[in-house]
Amino acid sequence: MNSASGLLPRNFLLLLGLGFLTFSRVPAAAATPKENAFILNDGDTMAFVGDSITHQCLYTQYLEDFFYTRFPERRIRFHNAGVGGDSAADVLARFEDEVAPLKPKYVTVLLGMNDGRYEDFKPEIFAAYAAGVQQTLDRIKAIGATPILLSPTSNEMLRVSGLAPGSYEIKIDGRSLGKPIAHTTLSAKIELQANENTPQYQQALQVALLNRERNDQAVRPLRDIRAKIKGARNKFRGDTARFAEFMQTTQPEIDRLVKLAGDYEDRIHNAAQPVARHYEITLVTPAARPTPKNKQR
Repeated sequence: MNSASGLLPRNFLLLLGLGFLTFSRVPAAAATPKENAFILNDGDTMAFVGDSITHQCLYTQYLEDFFYTRFPERRIRFHNAGVGGDSAADVLARFEDEVAPLKPKYVTVLLGMNDGRYEDFKPEIFAAYAAGVQQTLDRIKAIGATPILLSPTSNEMLRVSGLAPGSYEIKIDGRSLGKPIAHTTLSAKIELQANENTPQYQQALQVALLNRERNDQAVRPLRDIRAKIKGARNKFRGDTARFAEFMQTTQPEIDRLVKLAGDYEDRIHNAAQPVARHYEITLVTPAARPTPKNKQR
């Protein structure tokens, strides 16, 4: 069996040596951001406000996982500020207490289920919802953040041209990616992002599992406490002393969960760091040569 490494262009080998695929480092000066581009830089914070859909820590994890794995060199903070049952009015009631102190660069807004009251369309209900959302957007802008009203990711592609006809086995860090692949397929492209055998996939999975653990152990419990605070705020409305007493007994657990979330962020940051990968592309089945036809006499 012949190794195909000698057939690969030098610049291609260099890219493979740098491990440029899933965990790529892109210098900030390499691209000129377009106006209004969505960019999170090192030290930026992004907050998610909403109701139970945000509280459940599902779509927020998808966004967090994207940035953790695509920009591992950046320390980006994410803050889930969703509370089940929330309407725009509820978000506004706790905005100064929870969102504003974070000084976020972006704040996503996903509201409407509870504002609609699960009733048929009524102009007055929609008007109240629209007004509440507008006030939320205005509050976000007032703290210098950019609001994002919520409504595919890059592929991990490998293309190799110039190979001798036949089928090739691909290994990354000594681990086979599966069945041999025809040279014609490799010259077109193969996509690796869903291949569980790649070290990049396993590294991304480790990051995703750590982030899920972070949300299960720290973020979601913190959201549950915020829901209790909302209940206490309504229960002790007008009784600032009782509410202050409640907050005094609750604050230690808030502090513990915030610290725990920060510890997880450190672990996630370390797990997401790029790793140089070694690629091997080996010919395992040469293409069959056509059988010459016998000449007729």
